[in-house]
Amino acid sequence: MKFNKCFFRYLLFMIIFCLFVPKLEIYAKSRSNTFGEDNLYKRVKLYWDKRINADYDSMYKLEANINKKKFKLPEYRNLFGDQANIVGYTIDKINISSEKKEATISITYTIELKIPVPGLLGHKKKLLSDDIWIFEKSNWFHVQ
Repeated sequence: MKFNKCFFRYLLFMIIFCLFVPKLEIYAKSRSNTFGEDNLYKRVKLYWDKRINADYDSMYKLEANINKKKFKLPEYRNLFGDQANIVGYTIDKINISSEKKEATISITYTIELKIPVPGLLGHKKKLLSDDIWIFEKSNWFHVQ
């Protein structure tokens, strides 16, 4: 009789183990993929693509809660002036601090000035930006 109880406990344990361990692995993989550099790269690229297209409403969705508390959508739209258009960008470097759930992204972007500036050939200029992104609500969001 003891053999049967032990056998059934062992069998029950193995069934539970086999059912839940794969789900834990899938959860861990999806969590690491969300937190990882690939997902961050996609989010940064999406943000800058929206910025090039002046799609400020879509950019606003990628902003962290701290920015949304500072600026409501109409104010956010006004932050971007009419003096220059971003015509291209490259993501140079991604540095993730997993302890802080924060990342610094080095971006080189090219602007085309609408107002002519003496001495600036073709009215285009390359600029550098270090964007800060944080991991909140299971995804990456732009801070500055």
